Amino acid sequence: MYPKIFIISPYRFQNTALMYTIQKELDMVCTLCTDKLSSAGLEPLGAEVAEPRLVLWDYLGHDLHSIWNVVNPSNNAQPNPLLVALFNVDRKANIEHQALQLGMRGIFYNDQDFELFKRGIDAILRGELWYSRKDLSSYILDGTSPAASPQSSGKPYLTPREEEILTMIACGKSNIEIAENLYISPSTVKTHVYNIFQKINVPNRIQAALWTVQHLSPVMHANGKHA
Repeated sequence: MYPKIFIISPYRFQNTALMYTIQKELDMVCTLCTDKLSSAGLEPLGAEVAEPRLVLWDYLGHDLHSIWNVVNPSNNAQPNPLLVALFNVDRKANIEHQALQLGMRGIFYNDQDFELFKRGIDAILRGELWYSRKDLSSYILDGTSPAASPQSSGKPYLTPREEEILTMIACGKSNIEIAENLYISPSTVKTHVYNIFQKINVPNRIQAALWTVQHLSPVMHANGKHA
């Protein structure tokens, strides 16, 4: 059985207890990696496995870009099969906007209790983001600045089908859910998603959702949806 959750931290003593607690409380296979994994070491964690794999990365002593360069070294436009969240984060670090921009699925602070930790893990594995509503709202509102928004010198041409799929991505739907809604295969959805990401020049679904809010919001409102 493949592990569903990976804890990456050099602090074995502190996080062994966390690993066993996750396994007991969430009934999920969890493993602790005490060395910083190479990109090659991360590939088998999610490459050929249908279920999502969550990587909980200990932020103590690290910075965001060094972590993301290991997780996503090629800056591939395809959605990363790994869900990456940070834990042991000091609130004073103020990394929420950067974490969102890089595609981190959530942040767990060093002063939170385990019940909140459990809720966050469950939410991320269900395809949600684990940030405060205030941080998400602030990120979207500030996303119009060149430093924070996906690169775009004008609206690229998207087919009606691509706009439909992009709107669903912004609404938080997975590839499987999109396939079921549109009566097409998941592999066809995956191809569409890859082409969309190439056209709008974004690396992940979070940036795609932000791009959609900025460029396709009339379409979303017409459909009665919101990001």
